[in-house]
Amino acid sequence: MNGFRRDGSEIVAVLEDGEAEVFALVVGQVAGLIEDSRTRSGDDPELGSNPGAELDELLYEPGSEGPSNRIEIDRTRVDSGLDLGFGQGFGLADPPSDDPGDPVLSRLFPDGYRDDPEASAELRSMISGDLHTQKLDHANTLLATLPAGGGEVRLDGAQAESWLLALNDARLALGTRLDVTDDMDLLEELDEAVLADPQGPRVLALTVYYLLGHAQETLVEALTG
Repeated sequence: MNGFRRDGSEIVAVLEDGEAEVFALVVGQVAGLIEDSRTRSGDDPELGSNPGAELDELLYEPGSEGPSNRIEIDRTRVDSGLDLGFGQGFGLADPPSDDPGDPVLSRLFPDGYRDDPEASAELRSMISGDLHTQKLDHANTLLATLPAGGGEVRLDGAQAESWLLALNDARLALGTRLDVTDDMDLLEELDEAVLADPQGPRVLALTVYYLLGHAQETLVEALTG
C-alpha cells in the first residue's frame, strides 16, 4: 500500500487484495482475543453494541452470501487458536491461553497502578468492560470499512480514529508475540530473518508487522497534516 492521504474531509488509501486479507485476519484475531478476555472476565457481553455478533457478520466463510463490503475469508482461520500471527501460522510461541497473564493481554490492557496490585485490580474491575467494548468497536469499524478483495478505503474522521486505534492494538499484539523491542531495528531484524530462512514464518510475521506500522504512521500523518 502507498499509505493513507487526505482527500478533502476524508482519509483515503488503496489496499491490494493480500493486504486487505492480512488486515482482516490480524485485526479479527485480536478482536477474538479481546472478546475471549471479556468473556472470561465476566463482563456482560450484551453491553454496548455486541461487537462479537458484528464480528461474525463481518468475517464469513467463502462462498456464503453477504454484502460486498464484507471480508471474504475463512472464519476458521480466525477461530482456530488465533493461528495467523499468534501461533502456528507464523511459527511463533504457543497460541494465547486462558491465563489472564498472557503478555498480549497485558499490553492491550496494562495495569493502571503497577506498584499497587490491589488498586490496579480495582481500577480494572471498574473500566475493563468499557475498554473491551471500545476496542472491539474500533476493530469492527475497521473490518466494516475494509474493502473485500482490496480496493479503496475512504474514511471520515471518526472512522479514521477507529482505524488508528485498531491498528495500534493489532501492532501491539503482533509485536509482543514477535518480541519486538523499542530499540530493535525492524528492517535489520527482517534482513536477518530472510538470511536465516527466506520462506520462514518470521519473515512473513515481520513483514505484516511492518505493514501495520506503515499504515499506522501514514494514517497519523493524514489525520494531523
